[in-house]
Amino acid sequence: MMEVYEGMDRVLGHLQEVERKAEDVLGDRRQIIDLDIKRNQNREALRALSKDTDKSDQEQLDQEIDTIRSQLKEKVNQLYEAQ
Repeated sequence: MMEVYEGMDRVLGHLQEVERKAEDVLGDRRQIIDLDIKRNQNREALRALSKDTDKSDQEQLDQEIDTIRSQLKEKVNQLYEAQ
């Protein structure tokens, strides 16, 4: 009878070890999924931030060009008057 209990203990120990390993694998998979979600959110945020920055930079450049153009018109007029 003792041999049966020892065999059952070994089987139970083996099943517990298998369950621990399975939980470890599932935990790692869940962590990969969570990190992948976070990575994708970061990509989206960076893309949105990049678009906002590009748009803001573009608007600033447009304003600077417009300012220089209006100043250039005045300078050209002054040049014609000086001739």
